[in-house]
Amino acid sequence: MQKITVWIKDEDNKNTIYVIALSIFFSMIFQAVKLIFIDGQDKIIHILFNIFSVFVLVIPFSINIYIIQKKIKETNRIFPIFLKDIVEGIRGGMSLPLAIDCTARNNYGVLTPNIRKLSSKISWGIPFEQAFLDFSESTRSKVIHRSIATIIEVYRSGGKIARVLDSVGQSAFEIDALKKEREAIVSSQIIRGYIIYVIFILVMIGMLKFLVPVLSSQMSTSFAQAEGTTPIDASLYSKIFLHIAIIEGVFTGLSIGKLAGGSINDGIYHSVILGLLGYVLLIFFI
Repeated sequence: MQKITVWIKDEDNKNTIYVIALSIFFSMIFQAVKLIFIDGQDKIIHILFNIFSVFVLVIPFSINIYIIQKKIKETNRIFPIFLKDIVEGIRGGMSLPLAIDCTARNNYGVLTPNIRKLSSKISWGIPFEQAFLDFSESTRSKVIHRSIATIIEVYRSGGKIARVLDSVGQSAFEIDALKKEREAIVSSQIIRGYIIYVIFILVMIGMLKFLVPVLSSQMSTSFAQAEGTTPIDASLYSKIFLHIAIIEGVFTGLSIGKLAGGSINDGIYHSVILGLLGYVLLIFFI
């Protein structure tokens, strides 16, 4: 229960909850307006309202996830600079708490509030280990979490903290550089993934426009000669292909995110873009 309370109090999690609640609310309003005021025979208007409902439901959430992931990446970039400044303070003759206090007065962008909270907790007498653990959890970064775990172990064992902070900061910097290098390398593969998905959608549209009607007509003619048979419903294939396109878009986006950023969360907005693209193309062209 305590973990749930802490999770809800986190600013990013609060924003996520608000975004989800508002998205669901406005999406339901679109659907209610469609059901109450729009004539059931007006297919185009119905389709547009469905598209708007989906947009309102998923786009804000995707943008929120993108902002959070971008913030984490920026945090990973700044963290080594923060450690380097602490090391310089310690080598200048300061104690670790004093070095953190002096460093907290600097501006570290998105990491500044977390660093100032860390400094305040240490100055209030909260144990070093607990203050740093809270700091790592507040950043939501796996890189920082692993780095802080190493720092705490060295601090407990009484090792040379300045040397360890310097090594950890250098490692964090190298990890961030490797991630950026990987993103640059796989960018062409991301574009290729989008192109392959669009080709996949175009092939399905071609099948629905040309192949399925021909087969349906031929098979209906054949079935008409047999008593008690039911002709093939081409609209059934349209629904199946629509579901396939959305599912393919979602999983392709998640794969792209995992490949590019190393996390499924990085693929959520790719999934939304591809899923919506497939939905819109199939709805308007079939």
